[in-house]
Amino acid sequence: MRHIRRLLDWQCRITAVRRTYRNCHGRRLSLFFPRLYSEKIQWRKLFDEDPRHRIFCDKLATRDYIAEKGFSHLLPELVWSGENLSNSPIRSLDFPVVLKSNHATAQYVFVHDCAAMDYDKIADEARQWLTIDWGDGMNEPAYLGIPRRLMIERTVTNPDGSQTTEHRVFVFHGKAKLIASMMVKDGGVFALFHTPDWRRLPWRGINPPYEASLPKPERLAEMISAAEQLAETDEHLRIDFYDNGTRLYVGEITVYTWSGLLKLSPQSADEAMGAFWSPARPLRKALARIAFGEWGAPFKTMRQKAKCL
Repeated sequence: MRHIRRLLDWQCRITAVRRTYRNCHGRRLSLFFPRLYSEKIQWRKLFDEDPRHRIFCDKLATRDYIAEKGFSHLLPELVWSGENLSNSPIRSLDFPVVLKSNHATAQYVFVHDCAAMDYDKIADEARQWLTIDWGDGMNEPAYLGIPRRLMIERTVTNPDGSQTTEHRVFVFHGKAKLIASMMVKDGGVFALFHTPDWRRLPWRGINPPYEASLPKPERLAEMISAAEQLAETDEHLRIDFYDNGTRLYVGEITVYTWSGLLKLSPQSADEAMGAFWSPARPLRKALARIAFGEWGAPFKTMRQKAKCL
């Protein structure tokens, strides 16, 4: 009976991932023979259960990892972490901060003036974050069972107080192959894609491309070197940097970029990124997981109920 429930769980998860992928990309997912980058992320979500990935899905554990690798000087200042915002010093801080959770993505609030903020509204939002199991909801198993915390970091800004440019370095098999940059300009958020030698690529995602050129970062070599060292143990990771013109900061390390659901244009961009990544024995590993394992087993601290969305 347990064996049947396990196989039904696999069927449910695979069906949900296939359906979501089709809805986002408008095409069938090649799950067992993935070729595109977006397909390989779906394969990773279901079958690549490297327990080291939990480190990178926990923002607090990621900070420890970065420090252990010798890059503590690249970390933004951590002001506080804990489970209850009322125990934090956020109402007495006199500098801008970002409040975020450690166990999920897209859970953050920038607080520019702590004295004038709507504390009750922010506290309610933060409490809601702690109720969400990101791993089960997004079928991203390395998020399962992470101890849920809130954290406050000092906001990284440019010397004039404006928002920094973010450079996302995609590392495959120990080598940086792509840099996706996000920048705020004239009230909009723009994206640019470059090769590691700063040759611009005519790609676009959800954000419009910035029409003007983006100067080559002065610390590009430092950025690439740090990214490759931080990602050297994995087939593929994305290392995010903030560059304020005077120094670099590491924002986070990402395992499931865009959850594989961002539609890149042209499709050749998805193909090119997929060509950088060669998962080891994807079919054999997938079949072995289905035949003998449970989804997310290395990460679970309790039985997770499958969700057929």
